[in-house]
Amino acid sequence: MQGKVLIAGAGVGGLTLGVALRQAGIECEIFEREPELRAAGAGLLLQTAPMQALAALQLDRAALAAGHRIGTGYLKTAGGAVLQASAMDFLEAEFGQPNIAIHRARLQALLREAASDIPLHLNKKLASFETTTTNATTQFTDGTSAEGALLVGADGLRSAVRQQLLGDTPLRYGGYSTYRGVTEGEVAGEVCESWDQGRRFGYAPLGHGEVYWFAVFNAPAGEAHPHPKLHLRELFANFHAPIPALIEATPLDRILRTDIH
Repeated sequence: MQGKVLIAGAGVGGLTLGVALRQAGIECEIFEREPELRAAGAGLLLQTAPMQALAALQLDRAALAAGHRIGTGYLKTAGGAVLQASAMDFLEAEFGQPNIAIHRARLQALLREAASDIPLHLNKKLASFETTTTNATTQFTDGTSAEGALLVGADGLRSAVRQQLLGDTPLRYGGYSTYRGVTEGEVAGEVCESWDQGRRFGYAPLGHGEVYWFAVFNAPAGEAHPHPKLHLRELFANFHAPIPALIEATPLDRILRTDIH
């Protein structure tokens, strides 16, 4: 391909693409709408396929060091009865890569380091773009512009690239919302998800003395609760250990709520 690739978004997707393009000898630049790259998000579970992708970029060992290898996955009832237990090591034996849990901020940081020689422009909010069969031109809200061979939209759920490409098509609400959190502590080397009617709770060790958890529950779109931890206590009071303790141990500023679209 001739020319530069313009990437809108410096999250996990945009940075990964940038590293892959650079390794393929293709010039690129990344444009991020936020004024700084913050340690956003909570935990991610990277299964064998994304770990294979990171291996192709020679980043799998760094990701494993920044996260935690998952040995067993459990599905349980709210009361703790085991519905299913799945050893994960067969995937590593067959495909050469483990399943890991990793803090999103650590994954983004290692990708940013790997992409350190790629031009990254902050505070560049996309206003519009124009394309021809040979090039793409972007306009940003600060009045600047950029030109390349093509534009890739990696700018998130409410993507400005997507909006111009597809118009004001509404996002589809999944019918449920989620709280996510990261707290200090240890769980027994496992990823676990526990189910009850209209609710489920999962957790996984992230390594580095941290545990990631997510709490999912049916709710109207846009619903807000003034006291998230109280809300979590009400929703998951009958769930097995260590779920109530994980909720209590998590600082309020490390609890995120997101409707699922």
